[in-house]
Amino acid sequence: MPEHARTLDEQPELTPGSAIPAAESAVLAAGSAVLAVAAAGDDAWLGGFSGVAHTSSGAVERPPFDGPVTSLLPVADGLVVGGAGGMALRAGGRWWPAQVRGGHSPVADLVSVPVEHETVLLAATIGDGVLRSEDGGRHFVGSSFGLQDREATTLSVGPHTGTVIAGTADGLFRSHKAGRVWRRCTQLTAPVAAVAYTSDRTAIAVLEQGEVLRSDDDGGTWAAVGEVTAGVTDLAVGAGGTLVAGTAGDGLWLSYDDGATWQRAVDAPPVVHCLAAGPARIYAGTDAGPMTSDDAMHWSSADHARAH
Repeated sequence: MPEHARTLDEQPELTPGSAIPAAESAVLAAGSAVLAVAAAGDDAWLGGFSGVAHTSSGAVERPPFDGPVTSLLPVADGLVVGGAGGMALRAGGRWWPAQVRGGHSPVADLVSVPVEHETVLLAATIGDGVLRSEDGGRHFVGSSFGLQDREATTLSVGPHTGTVIAGTADGLFRSHKAGRVWRRCTQLTAPVAAVAYTSDRTAIAVLEQGEVLRSDDDGGTWAAVGEVTAGVTDLAVGAGGTLVAGTAGDGLWLSYDDGATWQRAVDAPPVVHCLAAGPARIYAGTDAGPMTSDDAMHWSSADHARAH
């Protein structure tokens, strides 16, 4: 039976925090690329070519799929991981390969959506649109009805409304039904690089060429409000609503007015793959390893977060 077809009870047990060999863990060590980051309280999870590490220990674990880890999502009972080779759930000291029906494309983003008494997970994929899970990440099915393009690059969830906005290669779409049905929310059809909510009903979208759009009605209507450098890879919202944009070659940029104007952050490396905001700091995954900042303007290496 192939690895991805095993049932949950058939998965091999792993010791929590078990490390892979040191020669492989060097990918998440100092000076190497961090491709995914997710805040977990005052700490963070990191993802890269060799696997997943937690900043509190630095020990690297290898999820049960091939290829780099590109998306991370902490959930109530563990951690959901996505990458070029599939998805998996880390829970109870075990790695469970996610059972995916409706596609096996690389995972670009993962979000959770509260729905009444449960939480739905959504995965944006480069080729299969959006995938949906109702059991904490153990099983995913295709959920792209209404999307005009199956290259979904980014997802963001309204903090109180539960509205989901998806950025795709064909523009912006939103869902009021936790990803079951999608509707185009602007006539713009340009590729979207990143989306983030900055408040209850205000959302920011950055296009691949750097144009910044803002919606003040929960994604219903959008207007161009500014421009940032091209090549944005991710957005995060820090303390006080500071909007942080990572780029693929031009460092980190900050906006204090919901995307209208931008200024460059200090001490940031040129290539930033991902961002995540925690209660007290923002994490950035870069080609030079994990970085952290308390104010979004000044950045330093997260030495304690490196795998050894």
